[in-house]
Amino acid sequence: MKFRASYSVLSTWASGDWERAIKQYFKLETFTSPAMEEGKRFHKLWADQITEFKESPTEIGAIKFINPIAEIKKTVSINDWLDLVGVIDCYDKPIIYEWKTGKSSSESYASSPQAGVYGVLATLAGLYVEKAEIHHYDQYLKKSDFSIVWVTDEMLKNSLNWVETLASEMHNYLNENKLYDKYYYVEGRACPTCKSRLVYGHKKDGEQFIKCEANIYNFDTQKAEGCPFVEWPK
Repeated sequence: MKFRASYSVLSTWASGDWERAIKQYFKLETFTSPAMEEGKRFHKLWADQITEFKESPTEIGAIKFINPIAEIKKTVSINDWLDLVGVIDCYDKPIIYEWKTGKSSSESYASSPQAGVYGVLATLAGLYVEKAEIHHYDQYLKKSDFSIVWVTDEMLKNSLNWVETLASEMHNYLNENKLYDKYYYVEGRACPTCKSRLVYGHKKDGEQFIKCEANIYNFDTQKAEGCPFVEWPK
């Protein structure tokens, strides 16, 4: 059973809110707010414009890109028990771009471990990175700001250590308290196709379904690989 670490789950765990982190990890609840939904709306609009015109909207700097890729979903293997997953808002070699909305400034995000973690994700995925630019748009005050974080070898080393340390803590806690058995594996059932264990999956809208543990979604090809068994709710 590999632990799938994401920055959002690990940062929640690091804050001490273990209950929320566990609910996030197993998708037991959908955590959202009007501000978060508005942020998603902006992200979708900006991604569409970047893809079509190779330029960001004026709210986030009117950046002229060369070969941008918006909304990159990546899963990389760190070791035999740990994967790192994430979505990079935009990548245009050699820069990672992150878009933020709301009242918190770009500086507050730049001082967090996020840029380093995404630097690790991109580097292990084969994307060359020199820096991360965090562009923030306050839709309430109609103001923008941005911060630059240089992705150095030392930052990558420290960020990888941050991921491994927190992921190990959480992974061990889930195992010791048998939470994988409770929330991840389907009790008393095996895959009718290959006899592997069945696990719970979740659609984007939070709807739960059952699939074979050997059924893995490849974010690069955007296709499921391995055992094809899936059981959708009736």
